[in-house]
Formats: sequence, C-alpha cells, structure tokens
Amino acid sequence: MPITSDDLAVDFFPRVGFSSHADRSLAWAQLHAAARALSGLAVGWGSGPEDPHLAWSQEDAGWLAHGLGPLGEVIGWLDFGGGSLWLERREPQEGAWIELDGRDPAQLSAWVQETAERLAGASPSSNLPACGGDSRGVIGIDDPDTRVDLEAIYEGAGLLLGRLGDSGVSGWGSPIISTERFDATAALKGGEVVVGVAPPCDRQASGAWFVRTGQDASTEARPALPHGGWVADGERLCAQLPIGDLTHLEDGESQHARIAGFIAAALDACGV
Repeated sequence: MPITSDDLAVDFFPRVGFSSHADRSLAWAQLHAAARALSGLAVGWGSGPEDPHLAWSQEDAGWLAHGLGPLGEVIGWLDFGGGSLWLERREPQEGAWIELDGRDPAQLSAWVQETAERLAGASPSSNLPACGGDSRGVIGIDDPDTRVDLEAIYEGAGLLLGRLGDSGVSGWGSPIISTERFDATAALKGGEVVVGVAPPCDRQASGAWFVRTGQDASTEARPALPHGGWVADGERLCAQLPIGDLTHLEDGESQHARIAGFIAAALDACGV
C-alpha cells in the first residue's frame, strides 16, 4: 500500500525561513564541522565505521552520538539552536557542554575526546580515534535566527523521517545524519531508496529535501510531482524539493504538508 501524506503526520513541525539562504549556507558549513567533531564519540574506543553517524532518538527528540567505556554509555548531541555540543554519561549521570562560537573544529575535537574519555572512564591511551573536522576557521554564528533555521531543518527531518518506519512499508532503516555529507536520511532495503534533507550544493544553493531512487537517471521521465521535480544525482534518478520553495510558507504545518506531499508522491512514482 503506497505511503500517503497522512502516514507522515507529526504532532508539531518546526518552521524554517527566519534566515537568508546565504546565512544558512554559512552556518550549515560551520555546524557540519561541529558534527564531525562530535562523531568521534560515535566511533567509540576501538575500530568503527568509516562514516560515523548521528542517530535520531525519538525519546530525546534529538540526533545522538554514542560511545561505550568502562563506566558505561556516553551520549553526545549537537544543540543547533543553542550553538553548543553536549556530552552526558547516563549512569551515574554526569555531563558537560561547550559553546561553539569562537572555537575551531580542532579545539572541539580535542574537547570531545578528552571529555568523553573522562566520562566513560577510559584512559587517554585508549586510542580513541581523532575526530574529523578542518582545523581552519573559527566558528561564529551570531544570528540566532540562522541557528533556529538549522535546528528546524534537522529536527523536522528527524520527526518526519522517523514516521517512515511507522508507514506500513517494512524495511525502512532508522534516521541518521551522515557526518561525512551532513545530510539527514532514512533508507529502504539497503539503500535502494533514500529519503532525506541535504545541505546546499552546486546544484541546489538552498539545500533540499530529496528522494533518491535506485533507478538509472537515463530512464524514462517520471510523473510530475505536486512540488519539486526530478533531477539526475550522478547516475541515479532523484526527486528534489528545494528548501527555498518552503520559506515563503508562513507556518510549519504548511511546510510539513508540502514536504510530506512531495515525499509521498516521489515514493509512489518509485513504486514504494
């Protein structure tokens, strides 16, 4: 049974559009560096995946990194709206945080590593892999509206993508943020179809929601979508809804309706 817009309903959807595309793009790049620093926790104490990711937690309504040490689990999250990184050991509960402004990615990486080792009870010689991130450039996002926009984009992505698993179509994976690409996605059947939201790029300056299919981009044209359109993403066919097409809508409910309708129509065109 095809996914409908109703299958993707959420109780509250945050609105994006308080900032300019240019300011969002700059903040996106800087927060990407912070997310990569946090991903050192996701690697854990030992070998890990090539692209450590942040996983959506419905309970915490946030994107979390996880690490496990002698004293138990340590979680970390990026506070988009507050412009900070947080780490916390669940039991016995203890936490720490650091503001992003005025720090470069190398400083954030060092803080994540040192604080995580302390909270987890791991020794500095435990070879926690160095966190990712470019050491050049100091983070500075002065405009709170810009931080609010990025928070809305990623919180909305977690809420909406989390609904795919409840849509009645089996095989949807849990939503993740790839710290390599900084997109928030959920994938079906091993990546055959991927739904998500991606940062600005050469093809779409405002960032975009997308549905990427496993089908060749050279195949016959797809049905027209209610919003957005079909583009080639490398050799794969992709439906794309620019975030710039959402910002003129005056509330989160209207923006959600447009995104949900776009996703449902694109998935239906892919036979999902």
